[in-house]
Amino acid sequence: MAGIGRPPKRNTKLAIKLSPGYATAHLWYAWHLILMGRNSEGLFELTKAESLDPLSLIISADLADALCIAHLFDEAVQQSKKTLQMDPNFAIAHYELGQAFEQKHITMKQSPSFRKRSRLPDTMAPSTQIAPTSTPSWEGR
Repeated sequence: MAGIGRPPKRNTKLAIKLSPGYATAHLWYAWHLILMGRNSEGLFELTKAESLDPLSLIISADLADALCIAHLFDEAVQQSKKTLQMDPNFAIAHYELGQAFEQKHITMKQSPSFRKRSRLPDTMAPSTQIAPTSTPSWEGR
């Protein structure tokens, strides 16, 4: 496998350089930036990914997730609704909409998506753990 032992940032930046229209590379780089606390840069990359692949449900839902992380809850609600317009049964979008509503302190009675999110099987809800629990092999080299 190419790139083993190299930081993800280097790999995704190389992928973007080699193929600037590759939406998934922008998505991966966005999450690297967000996990580093660089939310505005991560949101820029996610917006770029969405513009390159506007029909991608996962990119659209990830943008909603990133907006929540950046405490832009109204925007996260709108992004989640946009994703649900593409596919009303996309479980991750319901989850993200419920998360945004929860952060805005909207009750379950006011949000059908929040109620739907609470009924999702654990295998369909996104993981709540986004950071690695151990040190990646490439750190400390």
